[in-house]
Amino acid sequence: MSSATALLGLHKADPPENVNVQQDINDNYDVIDATFGLLLGTVLSPITIIKRKIAQTSISNDASVNADPHLSAAVIANAVYDCHLRALYESSVTADFQMDFTVPTGAEIQSLTFVSGGTTGGTELQHGGTTSTTGVIVGIAGGGAGVSLALDVWFTLVTAGNPGNLTWRWAQQAAEVSNTIVKSGGVLRLDRMV
Repeated sequence: MSSATALLGLHKADPPENVNVQQDINDNYDVIDATFGLLLGTVLSPITIIKRKIAQTSISNDASVNADPHLSAAVIANAVYDCHLRALYESSVTADFQMDFTVPTGAEIQSLTFVSGGTTGGTELQHGGTTSTTGVIVGIAGGGAGVSLALDVWFTLVTAGNPGNLTWRWAQQAAEVSNTIVKSGGVLRLDRMV
């Protein structure tokens, strides 16, 4: 039986002329940061998105729904979101209030339900079905000038192959010179399920 002797050759390399250990560490972190950022931007998107209405918005004599300047959120393609909108609004009993949502091309809003404290002390509407591009415009009672009403809307958003924005739009249901106001403090929350 023969035994082989392993020979290990060690060779000391000449050190580089300028060694900057801190720069080498920073370079390695930059690679990690760039990779992590790339993953966040393409593969991992936020699980919960919360948009807050930071200022009051007022309109008058306008029955054409327009995008709220604060309550819009970017959504990714091929995802499912559980959505909730909470808003405080004031509108006269003549003007009332209407709202809808816009979604990316090919997306669907499913099982939209809302509750509002209208002039009858509470209104609830269940809307099954789906829509693409623009949600069904929903009319809601106004409580009268100076009366703040809460509006809660729940639905499921299913996006197709296109990313884009989920945007809440609103207006007076009947154009009237009195102000219709959506107050600050409202929230649009999206929880990504898939």
